[in-house]
Amino acid sequence: MISWVATLKEKKDASSDKEKSDEAKDGTENKKDDEPHERPTRIAERFIFNWGPKGGFRVAVDKWPDGNLQLTFNRWKQKGKPLFIGIGKEENWLKLKRFVDRDLSQYLGWAGYTIPETEKGQFISVEDHERDIKQLEKSFKIRTNDLRETNADMIQTIKRLREENRKKFKTRIPEFKIKLKKFKKMIDEGLNEHDMHPFLKENFWIFGPHYIATKKEQKIGLNHRIDLLLEREDGYFDIVELKGTKAPVFSRKRLSGDSKNAVSQMITYLHKCDKLYSFHLSELKMDILKPNGYIVIGRKESEDQKVVEEIEENLRVYNAYLVNMQIMTYDQLYETSKQIIKKFES
Repeated sequence: MISWVATLKEKKDASSDKEKSDEAKDGTENKKDDEPHERPTRIAERFIFNWGPKGGFRVAVDKWPDGNLQLTFNRWKQKGKPLFIGIGKEENWLKLKRFVDRDLSQYLGWAGYTIPETEKGQFISVEDHERDIKQLEKSFKIRTNDLRETNADMIQTIKRLREENRKKFKTRIPEFKIKLKKFKKMIDEGLNEHDMHPFLKENFWIFGPHYIATKKEQKIGLNHRIDLLLEREDGYFDIVELKGTKAPVFSRKRLSGDSKNAVSQMITYLHKCDKLYSFHLSELKMDILKPNGYIVIGRKESEDQKVVEEIEENLRVYNAYLVNMQIMTYDQLYETSKQIIKKFES
């Protein structure tokens, strides 16, 4: 523990000089003047500003021979005498610190901060401070437990909704089989995306049993409209971009112009959803947070089995490197839905 002692160094005034002369006249020898004055050792220093010969302001920590420490403020001017102010008591420093941080910082444009005080303006004791910390910790634990309970309730609610949705899905399997046959017929007829919109909006279950609703051509931002917005069981949304069944997926083992256009559109949609998340949540009441994007385009069926295998392999490669999006053909969407129905039947 450092022992702080108040110190103030001042220049000898005229009265001290007069006393010396009187002592000299009396023949009294002043041994202190002959001996060197004790000076402190400079431990550390920082310049608040330093103008060189023009002047400046410095704060330093000095240690005196008796072991006492002192915080020294040193201001000097060109052709002017330096002025030293020493602060040795901790209580004096706290007062100065309090006045600067609490009262003067607002006039200086500093951020400042509030020092805990009682109504009488006295500093809070260590015991009171520790008591306040314990109360804050207790309040934090209570809030943490409340959040855990809320999170557990949400998880249970999602599980319950998921189970109910699966049961409803299972009871509608005969209906879904009929719809799936119609979907296959529409694919074979080579319908475009505009003809597919109404059917897929009504039969959103084709994308998976975890979807509970959909919104057709939802507007994102000012100039963008999403073909389908699928709502999941957990309340979040995914995006679907539709292209025609006759649109080519690849051209010479590379993405076709239609596929590139769809990928570009999906990237724009995902970016807009991130950028306008707060707006969608507050104004549209839709939680479109980090959605997955699905691009449905063209077909993979061909009389040549090698062509089919080549399309499947290319899609696996591209999808492996696409982030938050997937390209699929209408045939793949149909086969996936067919497998889901078989799984629920078993």
